[in-house]
Amino acid sequence: MNKKPYFLAIVLLALSSGCYVKTEHKITAHITIDVRQIKEAASSIEDMVSGAPVKKEAPQTKPNSRLWVLPREAYAQGAQLKYLTDEIKLAIEKRKARYSQIEQLLNEDSVGENNQGILEIRSSSQLLSDKELKNIVSEENNDRLFIYRSILEQNNLPREMLKDIQAAFAKERRDRVEPGVWIQLPDGEWVRK
Repeated sequence: MNKKPYFLAIVLLALSSGCYVKTEHKITAHITIDVRQIKEAASSIEDMVSGAPVKKEAPQTKPNSRLWVLPREAYAQGAQLKYLTDEIKLAIEKRKARYSQIEQLLNEDSVGENNQGILEIRSSSQLLSDKELKNIVSEENNDRLFIYRSILEQNNLPREMLKDIQAAFAKERRDRVEPGVWIQLPDGEWVRK
């Protein structure tokens, strides 16, 4: 006995009587910010602080099919790191205003660049009183930390990534300082560049 007509009849009867099958699907997507994007953001922000020309990236081109009958390929675009909010731009401008003074303090050995992307006082300054030195270092560090935390928050990154953001900025600063400036290596050792 062929059960196919009975099954078909039951399905048609169910559909005509208003029954439906509801399915639910939950898709969890994890968008990953590539560490390279954090390094590029650090480089771009430090360019803005120092007044160096900001590097523009060439637009990425997607391959196209030349035959119109072939389907086009779909390309997923990774998440773009957000780092130029109005608040961050203000912090960059404040850092830019004190940039030459910070460079002088670095070159006279009063401060050094630590491995967390902030300044540390190493000795008294010939240019400033101890109080003025502490104030300018505090202002600079507050603006730097504000930028790091804002990048974290703007991109909904996990708190654990703050150390990665700080490490990227610390490396960028180590790479940019003049020879002879005190820098702290990732392992914690202080050396002259």
